Amino acid sequence: SCASERRRQSKAETCAGRVFCVDTWSGDEGTGLLSARESLKLYVEFLDNAKMAGVLHKIAPLTMRSDLASERFEHIDLLYIDGAHEYESVLIDLTAWAHLVAGAICGDDYDYPDVHRAVNNYVADNPIWSVRAEHGGRMFIMERVK
Repeated sequence: SCASERRRQSKAETCAGRVFCVDTWSGDEGTGLLSARESLKLYVEFLDNAKMAGVLHKIAPLTMRSDLASERFEHIDLLYIDGAHEYESVLIDLTAWAHLVAGAICGDDYDYPDVHRAVNNYVADNPIWSVRAEHGGRMFIMERVK
């Protein structure tokens, strides 16, 4: 969504490193799948917005599924998930990335029942993580238990 894109770009402005933006740009079953033309339009809009925000040089878009993108990294400091909203999709993202994250895992749409249930179940099954809700319960932050 445009709001989540602005949040990603805002994070990129304050980041000293590189921000990898992983997306298929094709929608999902929860929000509706996009045609190839709509997908390209969304991707170009993302790049245009990043350019206007002055952060295009910090962004590295990876056009692929999140679980496949995770295979390209050995470790990361911070993960922000804004993916599909179905229970299994959230678990796939968490399972693919959590072992790579040195810091925190954040995400939005925690107020969606499947997202909330998947995050909480993942934390229950992996007690090295704790979770808390932020921004009125719409966002989650997972941190390693010290």
